[in-house]
Amino acid sequence: APRNSERSRRGRVPGLIRSGCGLLATRNPKTAAILGFLAVSALAAFPGCRAASRDPAQSSAPPRRVVSLAPNLTEIVYAVGAGTLLVGVSEHSDYPPEARSLPRVGGLEVSAERVASLSPDLVLATREGNTRGPISALSGAGVPVLVLPTGSLDAVLDSVRQIGGALGRGQEAGRLAESLAARRSAVRARVAERPRPKAILFVWPDPPQAAGGGTFLDDVLTEA
Repeated sequence: APRNSERSRRGRVPGLIRSGCGLLATRNPKTAAILGFLAVSALAAFPGCRAASRDPAQSSAPPRRVVSLAPNLTEIVYAVGAGTLLVGVSEHSDYPPEARSLPRVGGLEVSAERVASLSPDLVLATREGNTRGPISALSGAGVPVLVLPTGSLDAVLDSVRQIGGALGRGQEAGRLAESLAARRSAVRARVAERPRPKAILFVWPDPPQAAGGGTFLDDVLTEA
C-alpha cells in the first residue's frame, strides 16, 4: 500500500466508546471521559444492556446494513448481488458506478467513528489492507467485523464465498467463485507451453513499490 500521511494516524480512535446500548462518539477528551464513566455505570446498573460482539459467519439473519473498508470488497458485494445492503464504502470504491454515491468512511486509515455512525450490522475488512487500530476499535465497541484474506487468487475466491455466505448470497457467490476459477484454469492452459518472461508490476510510482511474493498481484502476474 502507498505510504502517506494517513499512516501516521494509526492506533486507537479517540472518543469512540462502547456502551451497553450503543456507541458514543466524541472528539472532546473530557467529554469522552465523562461518557465513558456514564457508560460503565449504566452497564453496572443494567447488566442486560451489554452489547455482545457476534461472529458474522454464525449469524442467523443476514445483515441489512453493510460497510466495506476496501474497494475489492465493495466490488465483491456487488458481484454477489448484495449491493443494496451497502451503506458506506472506502474512499476509493468507484466500481461499479453505483458505489460512487455511497458515504465514504476513509481511505487506508478508515474512521471508526464514521463507520459506527452508519449503524452497520456488518463491516467487511481485509487482513492485508486495513490497519488494526480502527478494526480493533470497532470490534471492541461491539460492531461485527468480518476480516477477509486477499493475499492470493485462492484467498480472493475464499473471500467471495465468505462474503456471499455472510450476506445471504451463498449460491450467487458459489457460482461467481466457480466462474473465476474456470477463467484461471483457461489462462493456465493457454500459457502452459510458453516461455516465462521476466516481469515486474509496479503499484506505486514514488517511492517505487512493486508487487512482491505472497501478494494478490504477484499471484496474478505468475498465473499469466
